[in-house]
Amino acid sequence: MKKYLLLILMTLFNNAYANQALGSIDYDERGLPIVNVIIDSNPYKLMLDTGSSMGLHINEESLFALISNIKYQAKKEKPYKSSDINGDIKLTETWTLQNLTVSEATFNNVGVVILEPWGWSVGDKLPESEVMGLGLFDRHIVHMDFKNNVLDLLPQLPGNIHEWEAYSLEDTYSGLMIDALTGNNDLSFILDTGASYSFIFSESIPKKASVYGCNKIEPKALSTDCETTAVILTDSYGNQKKSLLILLTPQSLRISMVYLE
Repeated sequence: MKKYLLLILMTLFNNAYANQALGSIDYDERGLPIVNVIIDSNPYKLMLDTGSSMGLHINEESLFALISNIKYQAKKEKPYKSSDINGDIKLTETWTLQNLTVSEATFNNVGVVILEPWGWSVGDKLPESEVMGLGLFDRHIVHMDFKNNVLDLLPQLPGNIHEWEAYSLEDTYSGLMIDALTGNNDLSFILDTGASYSFIFSESIPKKASVYGCNKIEPKALSTDCETTAVILTDSYGNQKKSLLILLTPQSLRISMVYLE
């Protein structure tokens, strides 16, 4: 099976363009995908984050340069709402841009906010990379090729798509949702390329589920840094594979973990 990720965000019409390259993909020290792109004639290294519904999270200087350029028709929108794992709400100023060229492609209605690092790290500081979110690709077919390390837009579905490993995804308000199983418990997870680890709430797993140390998922961590468990993912052909996740317990919830809505 080919190891690609294809996200179809809008297929009601066929865009009249050939493949449009957005950039090559590198990986940071955590293994997170970093896309090399050109925006407004300037090079950017953007973390590819399908867990964010926003188009771009960029630093204040870059944001000011874009919203000050009249060709992008910047419009201030309602504040962007985010919350941490404890439910604390935070509002961030938001703009939308038109005619924004990213490498070979031009996008409209691109939501842009100032970058504010979020997340949780096992033994390391939070990532500080600027971010390319899922919202950038609205009304496009985006091809995330982690085998050949290329991100591009496609005019139509590949002819050999039936050969690909496939998982059913649901587009929800919280992001792209994928189903999994632990014991007899059905679970739903958000597909997030901007996450180094996968997480599950401890109350979601059976009492008899096997629990492992943190070093099972992160060799640099101590076994006591966190707890982990395994869930089963089933692809569209019925093939199953195990995936390890970090357990979120009442104790670990005292750590501030920010996720974007």
